[in-house]
Amino acid sequence: MFKKPSELHSCLTDERIDFIGHLIARVRSENLESADDRDSGWSLGCRAYQWCCSEIIKLSSAKPWIEIVNPTLKFIFKMGNVEISFYKGRLQKLSATRLLD
Repeated sequence: MFKKPSELHSCLTDERIDFIGHLIARVRSENLESADDRDSGWSLGCRAYQWCCSEIIKLSSAKPWIEIVNPTLKFIFKMGNVEISFYKGRLQKLSATRLLD
């Protein structure tokens, strides 16, 4: 059974997790709405990733609990003291230590 993020670290509050989750959902929806015949799943995925990173970077100036660690393609940000990056893959293949690193 998985623990709630706030049980792993106090910086990972429900409000912060929900805020970032809603941001990602909104940005991905906007990305899909702008798709046209020239797009593929790959191009939409790359663009959605970049849009999400860009939105989080913009927010970092307004939200003191967001800090950008690495703004490159290996995007990493902090929520409080906790570093967060995106993961693409099967949950079953994700090691438990990766969740806590």
